[in-house]
Amino acid sequence: MESNEPEPAHAVSILLAGQSQLETGFRGGFIPGFMDGLANKPSGFGETFLSAPVTIDPYFIDGTRGGTAICKTSVGASATNYWWDSDTDSPGPVLLNHCIAAIDAAMAAGQPAPETVLWAQGESDVPGLAPGGATSEARYRSERQKVMDYIRAHLIAQGAADPQFVCIMLGSYEDTANGQGWQAVRRSYLQQFAEVPWVHYGAEMYDMPRPWMNLHMYATGRYTLGVRMARAYANVRAGQSNNLGPQITAATVQDGAVRLSFSAGVRIPRTPASFAIRSPTGTSIPVTRIEASGSNVILHTGQDVTGAQVVYPADHFGDAARGDSIIYSSTLHVKMPGLPLRSTVINIT
Repeated sequence: MESNEPEPAHAVSILLAGQSQLETGFRGGFIPGFMDGLANKPSGFGETFLSAPVTIDPYFIDGTRGGTAICKTSVGASATNYWWDSDTDSPGPVLLNHCIAAIDAAMAAGQPAPETVLWAQGESDVPGLAPGGATSEARYRSERQKVMDYIRAHLIAQGAADPQFVCIMLGSYEDTANGQGWQAVRRSYLQQFAEVPWVHYGAEMYDMPRPWMNLHMYATGRYTLGVRMARAYANVRAGQSNNLGPQITAATVQDGAVRLSFSAGVRIPRTPASFAIRSPTGTSIPVTRIEASGSNVILHTGQDVTGAQVVYPADHFGDAARGDSIIYSSTLHVKMPGLPLRSTVINIT
């Protein structure tokens, strides 16, 4: 029997914002994983999720909306599923009518202003960012920042001291037509993490188990993603230094190819995949072969890569959910082989 009594006020609120990956997570799987991760609940494999438990009693606010783009240019002039109005340079319907409205409803019910925003967005802007699309990478990056600025200012006006955004990177999908759009979204987030001190890298989800031709993960994936985000939350909010996944540490030219080095404790699969080389002018330099070589990966291209960058993942990474081409950390994580290689853009030297 449901109670009509209002929920008691919590000590903290956490806002979930973005599109359907966190919308479905709010409905099932993500929050239990997040709370189990904060509590350092054992997974059965003997690992601990955090350097120390983080004890909080949060109220979760659902500020998400599935199938929504940041830019109006990504969805068309007659659409209403966008966060920022590219024509008037002002907040769009999703930002005002869903996200801000959800914050205000929670505040009216006596909950505190969120100090943390868990964010996942980008899939609906991918077609606009692909070649021939109506959205430039600069516009997407700028208008996403404006959305976050607006949310942050609203939270501060409601009493939050220093709101922080912790972001989930794009997942994977069999979207062969728009691969460059997926890469553009990831690059723009990496740029934002480097430039904005209150916007943080959170976790990857490209490796999560999901149905074929469906970018949404199974409930076990949403739970695992919640655990991963607990690690990032503890770093941002509790000053911890939990490992968020292995990284590419160097990309060097050697014998006419590009040799990739990684942080310690990784497992290199027999068939690593989804590495791209981007020229100084932003064009793609074809990678003709990817080779596992001990603790390194070799990218063969046969072209001049002076001033170029390695980008990972290269695109939509449709085969990622299969799992046999992903570089993982050496320690099992929840029910996954480990933490996957983090999204990266790195200069070739």
